[in-house]
Amino acid sequence: RRAAGPAEAKSAVKVDDGSRGGPAALAILSAMLVVARASPPKLPSVPQAASSAEAESLRIAQHSAHSVSALLSASGMLKQDSTDGLNLLLGALQEVRGYLAKCQQPLPDVQEILATGQNAIRNFCERPARQELARAWLTRHGLQHCARLLAAQGLLERLPEVAASVELAEKIGLPQRCYKALATLAAGASIEDAHLAPRGLPAGWRRAFSRSVAMEYFVQVGGAKRTQWPWPVAEGAAERQLPLREPGEPRRPKVGAPLDGFAPYVELDLGCEPFCVLCGVAGTSHLGFDSHLKSKGEWLTRLGRLEALLPEIRRVSISVLAEEAPVRLGFMEVWQGELQIVVRPPASSRADAGAAGSQEDSVARALWHGVVRPRLPTSGEPVAWLAALPFSIEAILGVGRASEPKEEMLS
Repeated sequence: RRAAGPAEAKSAVKVDDGSRGGPAALAILSAMLVVARASPPKLPSVPQAASSAEAESLRIAQHSAHSVSALLSASGMLKQDSTDGLNLLLGALQEVRGYLAKCQQPLPDVQEILATGQNAIRNFCERPARQELARAWLTRHGLQHCARLLAAQGLLERLPEVAASVELAEKIGLPQRCYKALATLAAGASIEDAHLAPRGLPAGWRRAFSRSVAMEYFVQVGGAKRTQWPWPVAEGAAERQLPLREPGEPRRPKVGAPLDGFAPYVELDLGCEPFCVLCGVAGTSHLGFDSHLKSKGEWLTRLGRLEALLPEIRRVSISVLAEEAPVRLGFMEVWQGELQIVVRPPASSRADAGAAGSQEDSVARALWHGVVRPRLPTSGEPVAWLAALPFSIEAILGVGRASEPKEEMLS
């Protein structure tokens, strides 16, 4: 409460010439005068400048802080997500810090805006290094075909956040198998934000510190001696991330072809001798062996996995129409990779088993080269490729599920 002023104290109690009130009235009046003369309580107030020059610096610092805020998005990132936006924010931060240096009074609100601006710069500048680390992590777990789609949607450097949220991973269009794999890895703490924190610099770079914005930048040592704010990464780092490789070529007869309308993995050589591409074995009797029946069962299982992709692909082929070109290309790449993965056995779906070699099984070789690859869309335009993909898979299923020729046809 505001302390009573002297005039109010006098009018609070009426005292006449002494005929009424007496000593009691005088005591009350004395107490009221003591209250009126007491110091008012201390209340929080805006810092007052010691001089007109400092007052002007405070005013300009607050105005400049608003300029910093105007360059930031609601989520605290660069509103103009580019080098130009970075340079604008750096200039605004430098201006604010210059005026704050002339002020003796602390300005918590301005300091908070400064910290938000510095964090936005740090996020922008660390992005290249975080993306490189994310690509390497995806490659180690056989998910490198997801990298382009995540990068196109600004989520590659936020991979731990995507992995921790099935809803977010599903929303951006990752194949179901991929976002379930990410969720499993996130639950096991295999991917956390600390895993993507940049650490060492590539050869030929060193750190430096800018006092004008209180942040570090990077200097290239040697001949060029150029400087930059973004964290440097080795040249060609993204290109060196291994893509998923196609299964190797299957073992086939030197000259041969399957019978029209029958299982494509049974080929006849020039002498009409059947050759099983699934097992790499020739002879009519082989088709009744247990080893062949096991391979045939695996062939049908993988065709079933291809069929299970159809609902997802149909949804993507429609939703991709509303996306920008980089996102469309990301969708095309992620589904090209997913098709290569589902024709492989689950144990060898990782990147280290994706290369052609002894670990690649004969079923994957025969299925990919004999049925899948020849029937994939030929268009290089993502929208057209994705629109044709459901029809391609239907054709793949029709050919792949054809029955084997009867023994009497082969004799």
